Amino acid sequence: MKNLIEKYNQPDSLLLVSLYPKRGEVYSAGMTGVASYAKNVVSKMNRKVVVLAQEINGPQIYQEENVLVVRCFSNRHPLMYNNIIKHLYIFKSIKNVLIQFDFAIYGSPLNSFLMVILMGILKMLGKQVTVTLHHVVTDIRKLSGHVGLSDSFGDSMKAHLYNRVFHIFYWTLAHASTQIIVLEETLQEKLEALCPHAQIIAIPHGVDTTLESR
Repeated sequence: MKNLIEKYNQPDSLLLVSLYPKRGEVYSAGMTGVASYAKNVVSKMNRKVVVLAQEINGPQIYQEENVLVVRCFSNRHPLMYNNIIKHLYIFKSIKNVLIQFDFAIYGSPLNSFLMVILMGILKMLGKQVTVTLHHVVTDIRKLSGHVGLSDSFGDSMKAHLYNRVFHIFYWTLAHASTQIIVLEETLQEKLEALCPHAQIIAIPHGVDTTLESR
């Protein structure tokens, strides 16, 4: 175990925080698409990668080609960051950190906000912090059918409040990170309107042609 940690705990390695598929799989049943996306990304990298991922049947650490998977946190537990911070310290020589982010994958609004605080701390410690945003919500009214908002005055006020919260969240996230990656140019434009100071790039999510048609 010590030899594995020393092998991957290098300045030119990448540390990824994300949900991740089961061992030997890319598309695990019942798991969010963010997990599959993360594995597809790191498997194409020509560098060593440490993945801090959610536990599946308890903590685990194992190697898959150029990737060291460290299953060390429960993504819906309020104390998940204790284990993430502990393992960030174990791999403290790694300078580049990539975080996959979507509001649904960390279990609660509090956990989502704490992730942004963690990004800010890592940036202050001199890490290069990149975050991949899988969705960008700038107007909750466009999701009114999904969140139960009507055209009433009361719900319009709620929508306005929610929008302000989202805008503040993205502005804070932009300051807490070094770079933001989005998967569509339209999302890049939305974020740039809110955070003109941020370094935002769009990298379209490709289609896995190895999947069989159904």
